[in-house]
Amino acid sequence: MLINAKTLISRTSFVPIKQHIIPSVSIFVCLTMSMKIILLIISSLLILNSYVYGTFDINTNPECNYLNEHVIDLSETDMRRLRKPLIISDKIFCIHVENNNISEMAYKTFNKVPNLKYLNLAGNLLSFDKLNFNRHGSIEILVLDQALRSKLAVSNRRNLLKHLMHMEDSKTENSITFTPAFTLPKLKKLYLRGNRITSVLTDVWLDELFPNITHLYLSDNQISKTNFMKYVPSSLTHLYLDKNNIEKIENVPLNTLEVLNVDYNNINQLCGLTSKDCKGIKLIDAINLKVLSVSQSRLEQIDQDAFSNVTKLEYLDLSHNSLQKINKTIFEPLVNLSSLRLDSNQFQVLPDFESLTNLSHLSFQDNKIESIDEFDFKGLSKLKEINLRGNAIVDIHPEAFYQLNELEVLNLSHNKLRFLSDNWISPQSVLRDLDLSHNFFYFFDGFGLSNAVQLKNLNISNNEFTSISIPMLTYLSFNVTLEIGSTCIESTKLYSSS
Repeated sequence: MLINAKTLISRTSFVPIKQHIIPSVSIFVCLTMSMKIILLIISSLLILNSYVYGTFDINTNPECNYLNEHVIDLSETDMRRLRKPLIISDKIFCIHVENNNISEMAYKTFNKVPNLKYLNLAGNLLSFDKLNFNRHGSIEILVLDQALRSKLAVSNRRNLLKHLMHMEDSKTENSITFTPAFTLPKLKKLYLRGNRITSVLTDVWLDELFPNITHLYLSDNQISKTNFMKYVPSSLTHLYLDKNNIEKIENVPLNTLEVLNVDYNNINQLCGLTSKDCKGIKLIDAINLKVLSVSQSRLEQIDQDAFSNVTKLEYLDLSHNSLQKINKTIFEPLVNLSSLRLDSNQFQVLPDFESLTNLSHLSFQDNKIESIDEFDFKGLSKLKEINLRGNAIVDIHPEAFYQLNELEVLNLSHNKLRFLSDNWISPQSVLRDLDLSHNFFYFFDGFGLSNAVQLKNLNISNNEFTSISIPMLTYLSFNVTLEIGSTCIESTKLYSSS
């Protein structure tokens, strides 16, 4: 049961303190074996471990954005063949035929659906080289996720189990070749995820097949070579190559891309302009790139001039790699960067971020940082969220966060903090969410919250203190929500008479 602190006090024998010096907190009442009232201060609002870095959509799922009367859903109906014409209607915009056993699709299957915008064929057993859409003039979104059988498979129904076994074999070769039969002049988004594709080939320039494509999803395949990128249309802005076997991306045009996702690959290096033996990605002509994600890709090295031409970048994810150090000037060209993730690397000290004057979201979780120095966040006046969870921080300089007057969310949980200076939070601070849980604070006054006048959510669970004094609570803002986890604080230690 959650009740207001003032209500609770009126029901006990304690003399209430004057209302204007008691913050309004949410309190949960629990009883011990001796029926002695214990107070647990818990939070129903504090969520500091889930960070949202801008509005960048790194992994998206296809959706049909039309009303139900314009949608035909034939998914999971155990269909095996698509005959022509499948449907005759100029009112249908979306067709779902996913998760069937379709192995054959007739020529001109969808010709009698002239206004078809969205076609989902995911989860079937189609042969890519036999697909023919007869230059359908309206399809904008085509979904072929987990829809393609390997060339080793045969159409004989008795061998479908054998085919599925081949698909589970990581060594199965499954190359696809784009031919004129795949021509879709209005296509904007093509999904080919989870097909164990090993290589992408083409007989023609892809801008002849789909000149208006903007999004290409090749995630969760087995692609190792990216030569096909030489032939992609200039309209392509979003390319998803995550969860493949890619080691290098070089000598291919990247100048039209705005989003590039290469998570879960084997990219060891972000190469500079003059790098001769690149073991990763060259971003030389990625002049329009706004989102770059190279997470969990075994990245070890970033060349000095790797980002020289990537001045429009707004979101950069280099988390879950093996980075130990970043040169002082590497980030200088990234004048528009607003979100940076460096979680789960091997950093022992914070890199130099001073040039990132537009940075608003920084995550540095699960590294090996032991201290935060006075100038670690110098020049980062626009920072709104900082995540330093899971390091080994023992000491924070009293003025490390002092100039961050726009900082709203700070996560310092799972570190080794015992004490924070009284003035480590600026009087001008707008900090509203603070997580100090899983540290080694012995006393409530060691949190140094005297200037935290805007604080709304505070997590201090799993520390070493056993009491909370009323004078310390008076520093907190009105309507603050506290979380102390499983630690019960005796009421006699929480309240005192006026």
